[in-house]
Amino acid sequence: MTETAPVQVLLRLKYHPAFAGGVEIGGPGYSLPSLEEPFVFPVVDEVLEALHARGITVEGALGSGSIIVIDAASPMFDLHCRFDGHDDCAVILGDGNGFSGDLRFTGPRGLFVTAGFGWMDAPSRIAVTIDASCAAFFGWGVTSVDSHWRVEGDQVTPGALMIGDDTMIDRGFSARNYESHAIFETETLSVINEPGHVIVGPHCWLGENARITRAARIGAGRVIAPGAMVTGDIPARVAAGGVPAQVVRTGVTWDRARKPSEARMKAIIAAL
Repeated sequence: MTETAPVQVLLRLKYHPAFAGGVEIGGPGYSLPSLEEPFVFPVVDEVLEALHARGITVEGALGSGSIIVIDAASPMFDLHCRFDGHDDCAVILGDGNGFSGDLRFTGPRGLFVTAGFGWMDAPSRIAVTIDASCAAFFGWGVTSVDSHWRVEGDQVTPGALMIGDDTMIDRGFSARNYESHAIFETETLSVINEPGHVIVGPHCWLGENARITRAARIGAGRVIAPGAMVTGDIPARVAAGGVPAQVVRTGVTWDRARKPSEARMKAIIAAL
Protein backbone atom coordinates (compact mmCIF):
# COMPACT_ATOMS: atom_id res chain seq x y z
CA MET A 1 0.00 0.00 0.00
CA THR A 2 1.28 3.47 -0.87
CA GLU A 3 -0.05 6.96 -0.30
CA THR A 4 -0.14 9.14 -3.40
CA ALA A 5 -1.25 12.61 -4.47
CA PRO A 6 -4.95 12.86 -5.40
CA VAL A 7 -4.10 14.52 -8.72
CA GLN A 8 -2.21 11.44 -9.91
CA VAL A 9 -5.24 9.21 -9.33
CA LEU A 10 -7.67 11.66 -10.93
CA LEU A 11 -5.48 12.08 -14.01
CA ARG A 12 -5.52 8.31 -14.54
CA LEU A 13 -9.29 8.45 -14.26
CA LYS A 14 -10.00 11.48 -16.49
CA TYR A 15 -7.71 10.38 -19.31
CA HIS A 16 -8.89 6.79 -19.49
CA PRO A 17 -9.61 5.90 -23.16
CA ALA A 18 -13.27 5.13 -22.48
CA PHE A 19 -13.85 8.76 -21.47
CA ALA A 20 -12.62 10.16 -24.79
CA GLY A 21 -14.95 11.20 -27.58
CA GLY A 22 -17.45 13.41 -25.82
CA VAL A 23 -17.87 11.59 -22.52
CA GLU A 24 -17.24 14.23 -19.87
CA ILE A 25 -16.26 12.94 -16.46
CA GLY A 26 -16.04 15.42 -13.62
CA GLY A 27 -18.47 17.82 -15.29
CA PRO A 28 -21.70 19.09 -13.69
CA GLY A 29 -23.68 16.19 -12.27
CA TYR A 30 -20.81 13.69 -12.58
CA SER A 31 -18.75 14.37 -9.45
CA LEU A 32 -15.23 13.01 -9.19
CA PRO A 33 -14.29 11.01 -6.10
CA SER A 34 -13.13 13.11 -3.18
CA LEU A 35 -9.69 11.63 -2.56
CA GLU A 36 -8.07 13.86 0.02
CA GLU A 37 -5.80 11.10 1.32
CA PRO A 38 -5.82 8.27 -1.22
CA PHE A 39 -4.08 4.98 -0.64
CA VAL A 40 -3.11 2.89 -3.66
CA PHE A 41 -3.10 -0.86 -3.21
CA PRO A 42 -1.26 -2.74 -5.98
CA VAL A 43 -3.16 -5.93 -6.68
CA VAL A 44 -0.46 -8.34 -5.55
CA ASP A 45 -0.44 -11.22 -3.10
CA GLU A 46 1.29 -9.18 -0.39
CA VAL A 47 -1.60 -6.71 0.05
CA LEU A 48 -4.60 -9.01 -0.29
CA GLU A 49 -4.89 -9.38 3.47
CA ALA A 50 -4.85 -5.59 3.95
CA LEU A 51 -7.56 -5.20 1.30
CA HIS A 52 -9.63 -7.91 2.96
CA ALA A 53 -9.43 -5.97 6.22
CA ARG A 54 -11.21 -3.11 4.41
CA GLY A 55 -13.89 -5.47 3.10
CA ILE A 56 -12.42 -5.94 -0.39
CA THR A 57 -11.85 -9.53 -1.53
CA VAL A 58 -9.80 -10.22 -4.65
CA GLU A 59 -10.60 -13.54 -6.31
CA GLY A 60 -8.95 -15.46 -9.14
CA ALA A 61 -5.73 -14.70 -11.06
CA LEU A 62 -4.30 -11.26 -10.34
CA GLY A 63 -2.54 -10.19 -13.53
CA SER A 64 -0.08 -7.30 -13.21
CA GLY A 65 -0.19 -3.53 -12.91
CA SER A 66 -3.72 -3.34 -11.48
CA ILE A 67 -4.58 -1.11 -8.52
CA ILE A 68 -7.34 -0.50 -6.00
CA VAL A 69 -7.55 3.06 -4.64
CA ILE A 70 -9.42 4.02 -1.50
CA ASP A 71 -9.40 7.18 0.60
CA ALA A 72 -8.28 7.12 4.20
CA ALA A 73 -11.81 8.23 5.12
CA SER A 74 -13.51 5.49 3.09
CA PRO A 75 -15.89 3.17 4.96
CA MET A 76 -15.81 -0.60 5.09
CA PHE A 77 -16.90 -2.31 1.90
CA ASP A 78 -18.32 -5.70 0.98
CA LEU A 79 -16.75 -5.90 -2.45
CA HIS A 80 -15.57 -8.88 -4.49
CA CYS A 81 -13.19 -8.16 -7.40
CA ARG A 82 -12.12 -10.54 -10.16
CA PHE A 83 -9.29 -9.46 -12.45
CA ASP A 84 -9.06 -12.90 -14.12
CA GLY A 85 -5.37 -12.36 -14.89
CA HIS A 86 -5.89 -9.15 -16.87
CA ASP A 87 -3.39 -6.32 -16.54
CA ASP A 88 -3.56 -2.59 -15.73
CA CYS A 89 -7.10 -2.47 -14.39
CA ALA A 90 -8.13 0.05 -11.74
CA VAL A 91 -10.80 0.30 -9.03
CA ILE A 92 -11.20 3.80 -7.52
CA LEU A 93 -13.51 4.13 -4.51
CA GLY A 94 -14.63 7.48 -3.13
CA ASP A 95 -15.50 8.21 0.48
CA GLY A 96 -19.29 7.82 0.46
CA ASN A 97 -21.24 5.10 2.23
CA GLY A 98 -20.16 1.50 2.17
CA PHE A 99 -21.67 -0.72 -0.53
CA SER A 100 -21.60 -4.33 -1.59
CA GLY A 101 -20.91 -5.62 -5.04
CA ASP A 102 -19.22 -7.90 -7.51
CA LEU A 103 -16.76 -6.47 -10.05
CA ARG A 104 -15.32 -8.52 -12.89
CA PHE A 105 -12.80 -7.40 -15.49
CA THR A 106 -12.81 -9.40 -18.72
CA GLY A 107 -9.88 -7.62 -20.36
CA PRO A 108 -6.92 -5.33 -19.61
CA ARG A 109 -7.13 -1.59 -18.76
CA GLY A 110 -10.66 -1.77 -17.37
CA LEU A 111 -11.75 0.90 -14.89
CA PHE A 112 -14.39 1.08 -12.16
CA VAL A 113 -15.03 4.35 -10.31
CA THR A 114 -17.49 5.51 -7.69
CA ALA A 115 -17.51 9.02 -6.28
CA GLY A 116 -19.32 7.57 -3.26
CA PHE A 117 -22.60 5.69 -2.94
CA GLY A 118 -25.52 7.09 -0.97
CA TRP A 119 -27.68 5.40 1.64
CA MET A 120 -31.34 4.39 1.39
CA ASP A 121 -32.44 2.02 4.19
CA ALA A 122 -29.53 -0.31 3.40
CA PRO A 123 -26.17 -0.34 1.63
CA SER A 124 -26.27 -0.22 -2.15
CA ARG A 125 -25.57 -3.38 -4.11
CA ILE A 126 -24.29 -3.66 -7.69
CA ALA A 127 -22.75 -6.21 -10.04
CA VAL A 128 -20.58 -4.86 -12.87
CA THR A 129 -18.69 -6.61 -15.70
CA ILE A 130 -16.15 -4.48 -17.58
CA ASP A 131 -14.46 -5.40 -20.89
CA ALA A 132 -10.99 -4.40 -22.09
CA SER A 133 -10.33 -0.62 -22.07
CA CYS A 134 -13.91 0.03 -20.90
CA ALA A 135 -15.02 1.99 -17.85
CA ALA A 136 -17.92 2.21 -15.39
CA PHE A 137 -18.51 5.40 -13.38
CA PHE A 138 -21.06 5.97 -10.60
CA GLY A 139 -21.46 9.55 -9.38
CA TRP A 140 -21.92 10.93 -5.89
CA GLY A 141 -24.91 9.75 -3.85
CA VAL A 142 -26.09 7.03 -6.25
CA THR A 143 -28.20 4.34 -4.56
CA SER A 144 -28.89 0.87 -5.92
CA VAL A 145 -31.10 -1.79 -4.35
CA ASP A 146 -29.64 -4.55 -6.55
CA SER A 147 -28.62 -3.76 -10.13
CA HIS A 148 -26.54 -5.42 -12.87
CA TRP A 149 -24.34 -3.68 -15.46
CA ARG A 150 -22.27 -4.82 -18.45
CA VAL A 151 -19.85 -2.54 -20.30
CA GLU A 152 -18.60 -4.03 -23.56
CA GLY A 153 -15.98 -2.91 -26.06
CA ASP A 154 -12.26 -3.14 -26.79
CA GLN A 155 -9.22 -0.88 -27.16
CA VAL A 156 -10.48 0.37 -30.55
CA THR A 157 -14.07 1.07 -29.49
CA PRO A 158 -14.08 1.20 -25.68
CA GLY A 159 -17.46 1.54 -24.03
CA ALA A 160 -18.28 3.79 -21.09
CA LEU A 161 -21.01 3.59 -18.49
CA MET A 162 -21.72 6.85 -16.64
CA ILE A 163 -24.32 7.22 -13.91
CA GLY A 164 -24.91 10.80 -12.74
CA ASP A 165 -25.03 12.03 -9.15
CA ASP A 166 -28.05 11.24 -6.93
CA THR A 167 -29.50 8.62 -9.25
CA MET A 168 -31.80 6.06 -7.60
CA ILE A 169 -31.75 2.52 -9.01
CA ASP A 170 -34.44 0.04 -8.03
CA ARG A 171 -34.26 -3.70 -7.56
CA GLY A 172 -33.67 -5.82 -10.64
CA PHE A 173 -32.51 -2.99 -12.90
CA SER A 174 -29.99 -3.99 -15.58
CA ALA A 175 -28.08 -2.17 -18.29
CA ARG A 176 -25.64 -2.96 -21.07
CA ASN A 177 -24.18 -0.89 -23.90
CA TYR A 178 -24.13 -3.59 -26.58
CA GLU A 179 -25.95 -6.73 -27.66
CA SER A 180 -22.77 -8.87 -27.31
CA HIS A 181 -23.04 -10.15 -30.88
CA ALA A 182 -22.66 -8.58 -34.32
CA ILE A 183 -25.65 -7.66 -36.49
CA PHE A 184 -24.69 -7.27 -40.15
CA GLU A 185 -26.31 -6.59 -43.51
CA THR A 186 -26.61 -9.66 -45.69
CA GLU A 187 -25.79 -7.84 -48.96
CA THR A 188 -22.92 -5.55 -47.89
CA LEU A 189 -21.66 -7.62 -44.94
CA SER A 190 -21.46 -4.34 -43.01
CA VAL A 191 -21.73 -4.63 -39.25
CA ILE A 192 -24.48 -2.23 -38.16
CA ASN A 193 -24.10 -2.41 -34.39
CA GLU A 194 -21.07 -1.34 -32.39
CA PRO A 195 -20.51 -0.86 -28.67
CA GLY A 196 -21.35 2.66 -27.54
CA HIS A 197 -21.88 4.49 -24.26
CA VAL A 198 -24.63 4.37 -21.65
CA ILE A 199 -24.86 7.81 -20.06
CA VAL A 200 -27.48 8.42 -17.39
CA GLY A 201 -27.92 12.02 -16.30
CA PRO A 202 -27.88 13.17 -12.67
CA HIS A 203 -30.95 12.73 -10.46
CA CYS A 204 -32.59 9.98 -12.51
CA TRP A 205 -34.88 7.28 -11.16
CA LEU A 206 -34.41 3.87 -12.80
CA GLY A 207 -37.42 1.72 -11.97
CA GLU A 208 -37.70 -1.84 -10.73
CA ASN A 209 -36.86 -4.50 -13.34
CA ALA A 210 -36.34 -1.85 -16.04
CA ARG A 211 -33.55 -2.36 -18.59
CA ILE A 212 -31.21 -0.47 -20.88
CA THR A 213 -30.34 -2.84 -23.70
CA ARG A 214 -27.92 -0.83 -25.87
CA ALA A 215 -26.03 2.47 -26.07
CA ALA A 216 -28.25 5.31 -24.84
CA ARG A 217 -28.18 8.79 -23.32
CA ILE A 218 -30.76 9.53 -20.64
CA GLY A 219 -31.34 13.14 -19.67
CA ALA A 220 -31.16 14.62 -16.17
CA GLY A 221 -34.13 14.21 -13.83
CA ARG A 222 -35.52 11.37 -15.87
CA VAL A 223 -37.95 8.71 -14.56
CA ILE A 224 -37.87 5.22 -16.13
CA ALA A 225 -40.97 3.27 -15.17
CA PRO A 226 -40.76 -0.24 -13.71
CA GLY A 227 -40.37 -2.90 -16.38
CA ALA A 228 -39.48 -0.43 -19.15
CA MET A 229 -36.91 -1.35 -21.81
CA VAL A 230 -34.79 1.56 -23.01
CA THR A 231 -33.36 1.09 -26.50
CA GLY A 232 -32.30 4.66 -27.35
CA ASP A 233 -31.92 8.23 -26.11
CA ILE A 234 -34.47 9.74 -23.73
CA PRO A 235 -34.64 13.53 -23.05
CA ALA A 236 -34.42 15.22 -19.65
CA ARG A 237 -37.35 15.83 -17.25
CA VAL A 238 -39.69 13.21 -18.67
CA ALA A 239 -41.25 9.95 -17.53
CA ALA A 240 -41.01 7.02 -19.92
CA GLY A 241 -42.33 3.48 -19.82
CA GLY A 242 -43.16 0.51 -21.98
CA VAL A 243 -41.32 -1.88 -24.29
CA PRO A 244 -39.60 -0.18 -25.99
CA ALA A 245 -39.68 2.81 -23.64
CA GLN A 246 -41.65 5.83 -24.87
CA VAL A 247 -42.16 9.23 -23.27
CA VAL A 248 -45.49 9.18 -21.40
CA ARG A 249 -45.26 12.56 -19.67
CA THR A 250 -43.05 15.63 -20.07
CA GLY A 251 -42.03 18.32 -17.61
CA VAL A 252 -41.70 15.98 -14.61
CA THR A 253 -38.98 14.86 -12.20
CA TRP A 254 -38.91 13.22 -8.77
CA ASP A 255 -37.67 13.32 -5.17
CA ARG A 256 -36.76 10.69 -2.60
CA ALA A 257 -39.29 12.12 -0.12
CA ARG A 258 -42.98 11.17 -0.32
CA LYS A 259 -44.12 14.76 0.21
CA PRO A 260 -41.30 17.17 -0.67
CA SER A 261 -41.72 20.81 0.27
CA GLU A 262 -42.21 23.45 -2.38
CA ALA A 263 -38.75 24.81 -1.60
CA ARG A 264 -37.26 21.34 -2.03
CA MET A 265 -38.97 20.84 -5.39
CA LYS A 266 -37.76 24.22 -6.64
CA ALA A 267 -34.21 23.35 -5.54
CA ILE A 268 -34.31 20.07 -7.47
CA ILE A 269 -35.53 21.80 -10.62
CA ALA A 270 -32.84 24.48 -10.33
CA ALA A 271 -30.13 21.84 -10.05
CA LEU A 272 -31.11 19.96 -13.20
